[in-house]
Amino acid sequence: MEELEAVRKAEDANYRHSRKMIGEIGDMVQDFVQLYAALGTMVQKRHRRQAELLVIVGQSLMACRTDLIVGSLATLRGHLGDSFMYTRRAIEFCAFAAAVQREPALARIWRDSGRDRPSYNKYLRTFRTEKLFPKTDSYLVELAERYNVAAKYAHPSRFAFAGRVGASSDDIEMSLTFDYFQVSNADPSEPARTMLWILNTHFVVLLVFEKLMVDAMGRDRNTWVAARESVASRLDDLKAKWGPILRAGQDPEA
Repeated sequence: MEELEAVRKAEDANYRHSRKMIGEIGDMVQDFVQLYAALGTMVQKRHRRQAELLVIVGQSLMACRTDLIVGSLATLRGHLGDSFMYTRRAIEFCAFAAAVQREPALARIWRDSGRDRPSYNKYLRTFRTEKLFPKTDSYLVELAERYNVAAKYAHPSRFAFAGRVGASSDDIEMSLTFDYFQVSNADPSEPARTMLWILNTHFVVLLVFEKLMVDAMGRDRNTWVAARESVASRLDDLKAKWGPILRAGQDPEA
């Protein structure tokens, strides 16, 4: 069997086992999708009030929703380290939307960034970390901390190699391995730990978007807040339920 097909089959097996193992944690992904969808509907209904800004916010919102799904799939398939790349990008999308909302003039810099190299360089200089994560916003401060955690796994630091590499040698030769998957029966805390980290991060992302869209919510705000609080309550219950297992498992740097 070719390696590509072998990995795909292993991913499918990991996904089925992970969904069965973590139960309600996996089910909660759809709850978050529905929260994203509800905010997206509000953008569509009221985009004419601030057309360009709300389009950018709406596009960033949909990008975060996509990265929630792709990051969750990576986790459930056993690619724990790779999943952080998608969560990191979702944080960036969210922080970018918040920056444009604070300074609408940034929208033009973003829009023109594909025109030529100087325009792209201007975009890079403008959207720096201090611009994306101001210390005056507690939600963005928390996302900055989570961004830094995710970056450890998204870049080729030692954290990206954690749980993936192995080496053995004898008098004749050395053998090196780099595993596709970072889940095993020896650690029952995964992939639950990583999935809860992803969901917690996206909950903060949603809180940022709620602030960005407060004027666009109108009469939908009470319904949204009730749905968000219901998800928060269920998430807290799951964290409490899984707490003993997570504390007994192998606790990564994240």
